[in-house]
Amino acid sequence: MPTRVATPLDLSTDRAGRLVLVQHSNTRLRVVSLPFLGLGGYLVWQVVAGALQRDLTVAGAIALPLLALAFLVPGWILLAGRRRTAIDPALRLVVREIDFRLFSRRQVEPVPVGAHVDVVLETRRIDRGEGTGGSSDDAEPQRRHPFAVIEIAAPGSTPILLAVLDGAEEGRGHEIARQAAVLLGLPVGSGTRSED
Repeated sequence: MPTRVATPLDLSTDRAGRLVLVQHSNTRLRVVSLPFLGLGGYLVWQVVAGALQRDLTVAGAIALPLLALAFLVPGWILLAGRRRTAIDPALRLVVREIDFRLFSRRQVEPVPVGAHVDVVLETRRIDRGEGTGGSSDDAEPQRRHPFAVIEIAAPGSTPILLAVLDGAEEGRGHEIARQAAVLLGLPVGSGTRSED
């Protein structure tokens, strides 16, 4: 199961009558991006200063820009990334776009026949021994975190992800699912699954 991160959600309807869900980076991800951007900016400054003073070696001219990119790209993705999902009722399509302001990735999926809109409450468990190299067989669960996942599902097909909300926003997830279901003329379902 892919890792899911709940981020703030903006809901709107555009001029064409499509339901548009936009999820931006949350504050924690933006704070995590700052060291990456800071170190990448410092490395760019070293390249520029070295080039202006004609003090940059060949190895520095090759390695420093690559290292700067290695830090700037993840920092930019964490800072500026957003997920935009548009539900088009006329064409019965879901257009999912991951936008990083400078480039984007777009995926268009048709709504399958016999589909329904689901709000699935997923619970992710993190064990105390996980990531420490120790055994987690007898460890008590350290933390359980719920997510409300809104998706369009049909028997025999891969679910189409619409949005991921924090578990505390499950009520809002049901409201968004109802709006999407009414727009597409689909029933609403719900479920629970846990990641162990």
